[in-house]
Amino acid sequence: MYEKLHLWSNGLKRYKFSEISKLQDVKNGIYLVFEEGEKCGALNRIVRVGSHPGQNRFYNRLTDHFLEKQRKSIMRKHVGRCFLNLVKDPYIGIWNLTNKEVAKGTLGFHQLDYSKEAEIESKVSAYFSNFSLSVIPGLDNEDRRMGLESKLIATLNLSSFQFISPHWFGKNHPDPRISSSGLWNIQGLNGPEFFTEDDFTFLEDKTRYEQA
Repeated sequence: MYEKLHLWSNGLKRYKFSEISKLQDVKNGIYLVFEEGEKCGALNRIVRVGSHPGQNRFYNRLTDHFLEKQRKSIMRKHVGRCFLNLVKDPYIGIWNLTNKEVAKGTLGFHQLDYSKEAEIESKVSAYFSNFSLSVIPGLDNEDRRMGLESKLIATLNLSSFQFISPHWFGKNHPDPRISSSGLWNIQGLNGPEFFTEDDFTFLEDKTRYEQA
């Protein structure tokens, strides 16, 4: 299934994060992220699967990732963690705080350095030029959408580690669930359900107009 997913997904239209305005009409869906230099044989390797809780928030979720607001984007937070961990910067503890923790006055929030965070955010935005994404639109049933996202992540996690390139930036992440899995995902890595042939047929139908 791993190879089959990559053969199919490599035939979908691809967008850079700087082109997400083209996806404003997508209301509900899943996105598949690819990264320069990451391969599955001759194919581009999927490095992240993402979706959105709540209805009609697909485009808003993508803008969360592209804008310089890491506390609204777990993907930005992960990349920033790599930059900080690479140089063993203790500020990573502050970077890890969520918006809720900051609002509640969680221990350490007073150490927020907005100038430093802007510098890290700039590096993260620059790194995002390495990413591109494909879209599985029309997934209006939230339970099924989130279930498919989890199944895709769990299925990719079975084999992605075998294809990590020697210089993959995610290796610098402090959490081994990312650094050793080859995916910019943490939730859903270990199942409990995996992608099926019926799931594949369903997504093929949803993406017919997305074929490149």
